[in-house]
Amino acid sequence: MAGVTVTVFSVPAVILGFPIPGSENPYLTASTGEARASMEVYECGKPEIAYEGLEGIRGLLEGFWRRLTEGMELSACTRIRLETTGRMPLSGLYAGLTTALIYKLAREYGESLDTLEALELARYADPFYEITSLWPGVVDALRYNVVESGITVYRNEEEHYRLAEGILNVRYEGSARVGDARVTKESVGSDVYSALIHTMGVTVLEATLRIGDGKPIGEAVTPMIPVHEGIAKAVWGVSLDKCMPSPGLPYTVEKICL
Repeated sequence: MAGVTVTVFSVPAVILGFPIPGSENPYLTASTGEARASMEVYECGKPEIAYEGLEGIRGLLEGFWRRLTEGMELSACTRIRLETTGRMPLSGLYAGLTTALIYKLAREYGESLDTLEALELARYADPFYEITSLWPGVVDALRYNVVESGITVYRNEEEHYRLAEGILNVRYEGSARVGDARVTKESVGSDVYSALIHTMGVTVLEATLRIGDGKPIGEAVTPMIPVHEGIAKAVWGVSLDKCMPSPGLPYTVEKICL
């Protein structure tokens, strides 16, 4: 094994797009900065993970490493020390660290992965795997941004694009849990529910097209935020003052100030 390596990775956030159960809409994501972590993978009797400076996602990382090593039938342990300080979106930090772990583990065992292979393997290892269909696509979209960096849009393994370079400066002000969706196809009818899904999807698409035409991300996204916020409130009851709600880990909303 190669020993300790230092990894620098993107910490992204969803800038536009909100989960609607039963949908497969795209998410516009942007790197909010970079984090630095030292990582070591080594053979051991019982797969374990040790860490420093990872408050808020330790349990998730433990579950991720356990599922990953068990699925690959490996007896490997890892140590991680987050060297970057300051508040960062927890969903982006989780996506960045787990993606870095996937690539680190592959290198240690002489394997190479392309972007979609890494996303598929990481998705399998997520400890919340059983419920991701109810909070669709968010972590995949974040991991895609980790690999590609800059400004990206991700819908699924067939539809995804890197739109531009750059980092979007945001202020992360914490996260909160949400309960079950307030509306369903049964409660509002299929026409209304389909309209919600369509509206969210075309809102992201319109911002994506504007960025593709050369508009700065802030100029492209800002007019769309009221729609994003309206759907977040309609479906999940989320309402924030001044800052926008950004979907994070399943059933978690992060407060992102542009």
